[in-house]
Amino acid sequence: SHYATIIFSTRRTEVLNDTVAPAIPAGEVVSGGAGLFKDQAACPFRAFARHRLFAEGLDARDIGLDARVRGSLMHDVMEKLWRRLGSSQALLDMPQDQLNGIINDAVQGAINACRKQFPLTFTARFTQLETDRLCGMIHQLLAIERERQPFTVHACEHWHRFIFNDITISTRIDRIDQLADGRYVIMDYKTGEPKISQWFSDRPDEPQLPLYAITTEGELAAIVFTRLQKDNVSFIGLAQDDGILPGVKTVTDTRQVKDIPDWETLFKQWWQTLEHLARGFREGHAAVDPKDAGTCRYCDLHALCRIYERDK
Repeated sequence: SHYATIIFSTRRTEVLNDTVAPAIPAGEVVSGGAGLFKDQAACPFRAFARHRLFAEGLDARDIGLDARVRGSLMHDVMEKLWRRLGSSQALLDMPQDQLNGIINDAVQGAINACRKQFPLTFTARFTQLETDRLCGMIHQLLAIERERQPFTVHACEHWHRFIFNDITISTRIDRIDQLADGRYVIMDYKTGEPKISQWFSDRPDEPQLPLYAITTEGELAAIVFTRLQKDNVSFIGLAQDDGILPGVKTVTDTRQVKDIPDWETLFKQWWQTLEHLARGFREGHAAVDPKDAGTCRYCDLHALCRIYERDK
């Protein structure tokens, strides 16, 4: 051990600040989704690890349904419901008994599909509780939908594929409605606490709808989160005009949106932000640089980035 100490004491160490990965050659197309932009904004190393090294953490199993599965269940219910309803006029004209039947069919169909994955979780009592929870939220949502101007459901769970800065992107939009004047309303269902602020800053937390907004060919009238929580169902977003959706204001009337005078400027700013993130990913920016204190909380790549081993 004495010789080992002497050898170790004469060591020469070199520290390399290795934060840049090999750049992706110009013209080479890579694949990804809205998650690539979300990861690049949250932490460049996370985007590099997930979308170039294809690193993944192990799933943690627990009793009951986790947030991801509950979200998927709600999406399935909404898709089945609106494929049956199809329009605001159908919702307004439908007798309540018939509507209740469609709601129950949507909920039971989604639960039956989920039960195949989690047969031990869906006991009779749990199934009843989940049924009541889902039906209650749907009734709250439909009460708000009845207050809207006329619309038809253009698409549910719609895959949008496009190339942005030589990145092939496939992203799924939860729902697209078309208004009588031809404009579209895009929706993203959220069972958590969505905020408009998640679309902004140089490192947006939720870039999916901005990505769709700047790449779609149709004219958009509104971009919204549809919050689906027990006793807390509402639309949260931005609209081109007043009165498009209950509770949704225009850019100029929304406090959270600063220094953006109109609808067109909003899209230009999103383009610049997302183009900057895409360029950073392609150039190999891969620093371990979490956006804020909460970024690492739900990340599953700590063993790879070793952020908690960083010198204080």
